[in-house]
Order: sequence, then structure tokens, then C-alpha cells
Amino acid sequence: ADRLIEEYEARLKAEPKNLKVLRNVAELYAQKKDFDRSLEYYERMRAFDGGADAALERAIGETQLKRFDHLMGQLDPNAPDYPQQLAQLQSQAVGLMARLRDADITSVACACDPLTILYLTQLANQQGYDPEWLVVGVGFVDLDVVGQLVDNGSGGGQWERAFGGSP
Repeated sequence: ADRLIEEYEARLKAEPKNLKVLRNVAELYAQKKDFDRSLEYYERMRAFDGGADAALERAIGETQLKRFDHLMGQLDPNAPDYPQQLAQLQSQAVGLMARLRDADITSVACACDPLTILYLTQLANQQGYDPEWLVVGVGFVDLDVVGQLVDNGSGGGQWERAFGGSP
């Protein structure tokens, strides 16, 4: 991936408005889990089209969700600054759910723990956002009892649109 990124970035020096190359670089950075760099390239694309490309908006929303999911997975509950990190991520989640809704993202997959899923479903409910939830089978989210807790805790039947498998 690094070699491809170098090639694409060299090409962008000659063709800075090449949206296909910008998208390729953004996708490669997302694969490397460098979501901030990925989002930078998507924002460069947005500057050229003025935010009118629905597919681009979906890609940005999906990348932000992957970033959020990755950051949640990196949290260490034993770290002294855990409460501050968690609060920061929760505030980012509010904007994330709004962006997913506004970009017409119809399916949300989060490989996270049940509390994060519960929080996201509550936010979706508060924002009138009703996506389908893809259960990826981690963090016990695929267990019936956990699904019932998420459904009851979301306050609006968000988990009625959940489906997926277990590993």
C-alpha cells in the first residue's frame, strides 16, 4: 500500500484535481487505518465538487465510522485519562451519526462492544435515523441476551433492523 500511495501522490503533483487518484489514495490510507489522512484526501475531493457528490459523502461517513470504531477499540479502560478519552469519542459520535444520516447511509456496521452499540443506537433514535445495523459478531453483540439489552436500551426499536452472523 505504501508504494501505491507514493505513486499516486507523485501523480497528484501533476494532476491535483484527479478525483479518481484522490479517491484511491483516500481508500489506501483507510486500509492502513490512517483515517485522518484518508479524510484529508476525501476533503480535497469535496473541495472540487462542493459537497454535491452523494457517493463521496457516503465514503466520508463510512470512513468516519471506521475511524470511530478503531478509536473505540484502542481505548484502555485502565488508562488514567480513560474518562476524558471516552467523553471525547462520545461527543464525536453525535456528529458522526448526523453525518451518516445526512449522507443517506442505510447500513451501519460497528465492530465494537455492546455499550458503544447501545450508545450509537440511542443517538440514532434521538436523531430520527433508522439504519439497518450489521452485527459483526464481536463483543458478544451477537448473543440474543445482549441484542435484547441493546434493543430495550435504545428506546426505539433500533435493533429490529439488526442482522448478521457470528464468527
